[in-house]
Amino acid sequence: MRIMGIIQAIIIISYIIILSALAFTYINKYIYYKDYATVLDYAYFPIYDDDMSPIYKAGDIALVYTKDGTYNIGDIICYKYGNGYVVKKIDSIEGLKYTAKGNNDNLVHNINYGAIVGKAKFSLKSMYKIFKVMINPFVIVSILLFNFAITYLHKTSEK
Repeated sequence: MRIMGIIQAIIIISYIIILSALAFTYINKYIYYKDYATVLDYAYFPIYDDDMSPIYKAGDIALVYTKDGTYNIGDIICYKYGNGYVVKKIDSIEGLKYTAKGNNDNLVHNINYGAIVGKAKFSLKSMYKIFKVMINPFVIVSILLFNFAITYLHKTSEK
């Protein structure tokens, strides 16, 4: 039964982390009216394509440092493009105008300095896929029921 307690603790801790990230996201979005959440000057953005492979692949989460305001050619940045956010490498700079493109595409984005969120610093490999699964209501209810079953079995075995 000790193994069941460890499994239960791991599940609870992982959900506390995920629900905290969701809470930060909703607070930033609906109270501060920001499109993204920042925690300790970092924001996280899902990667939807393989344009920046092998550094960032579809399904990864890019951690972006939002407090650095200096950007150079070759820096990997996150910026608002259309209705979403994109992670690409700076190709050229002319004043406050930047061009950015991916490692695996020839599509060039022309952006202004004000559209840049920050520098992409880390990649959480395949975490977006796991994150999307874990916030699915069916999965949450299933895990809560599993937790309840483990607790119930643990209590009945102690008697």
